[in-house]
Parts: sequence; structure tokens; C-alpha cells
Amino acid sequence: MEMEVRAGTTEAGAIVTMEMEGSKALAITTTVLFNPALGFSVTSHLGRDVGVKELVQVEARSYMKHLVEQANLNFIVTGKVKETGQIVTAMKVVTLHNPKLTVEVSGVAKVSEDMLATVQFTNPFSFNLEEIYLRMEGPGAMLPRFRFYSLLAPNSSVVWTEKFNPQRAGSTRIIASLDCPALRQVYGEASITVLP
Repeated sequence: MEMEVRAGTTEAGAIVTMEMEGSKALAITTTVLFNPALGFSVTSHLGRDVGVKELVQVEARSYMKHLVEQANLNFIVTGKVKETGQIVTAMKVVTLHNPKLTVEVSGVAKVSEDMLATVQFTNPFSFNLEEIYLRMEGPGAMLPRFRFYSLLAPNSSVVWTEKFNPQRAGSTRIIASLDCPALRQVYGEASITVLP
């Protein structure tokens, strides 16, 4: 038995499509466990023909609220060959990619000169994001700054601009992060070279 996750389905919030294929000309009964702690399973029967395929789709609403910081989905497929009693197992770990924050810096990159840093994020999901914390900082350029948003509706954007004055010359970055219960480890950055 073979299993693969189709390309292009690894964005957080996407429908994950898994394809199973019987590799022998035997009748195989399979069970797909997606994150067994959630109790999600699908049972299917692959026929006697070699190359018979079964598609299983897992919608975002089944997994988004259970994701933790690593944002991995574990798929375990077990099967039993009816004629021989042989047990076959396959496992696939799918790492989901979070959306990114956009960070842009404008102004003259010079010590003690005013500059602007702008962070932008659009909610790509079909559900509200709640209790959103944004953070922006830059070593030698900007002390940590914070913003809180109670709600961000689907397809809505937040744009946050802060003024800062770099305090030392050299290369540095302005780094921003977003954290909320439904979405972890979202970040973005912009590099700048500050002149004396």
C-alpha cells in the first residue's frame, strides 16, 4: 500500500487530500487515522485491481483548532489484506505552512533619523481570528512594541505602522510576529543597513 499527500495542500487552513493506492492485486480494508487523539478515522475498501485509488479529504475545520506550535498533521493508514490476513501500515507527516506577515521599512536608514516600519497581515481563513497579539522590534533600531486586536474577520487585514529611530549603524532587521489561539508562529522581517 502506498500513500501520498498531494502537493499544494500544505497551507494551514487548506483541505488536505490524501491518496491511497493498493500495490497488490488483493482486497484491502484500510483505516485512516488523522491525529488519533481527535478520533478522526475513515474506513475504505480497496478492490482486487492493482492501482485502485482512494481519496480522503480532511477539511480545515477538522484540524485548525487542534494545531499546536509545530503545525503538523500525522496520518496513519493501516490495512488488512483479506485473503492473507497480512497487516500493512503507512505513515505520513504533513507540515503546514503558516501565512506570513509583511514587514516594510521606509525612510532614510541613518542613525537617529526617523524611519517607519509597517506590518500587514490578512486573515486568509474562513473563520475569525481572535485575541491577536502583534509584536515588532529590531535590535539597535526599535525597542519592542505591542498591539492587541480582539478580532480579525475572514479576508480582513490589519496594518500597523510605527515610527522608530535607529540607535546604531550597521545591518539589522525589523522583526514582527503574530500570535493568537488559532494561529501560532507567524512572523515576518525586513533587513536594513543603517548608516552612521
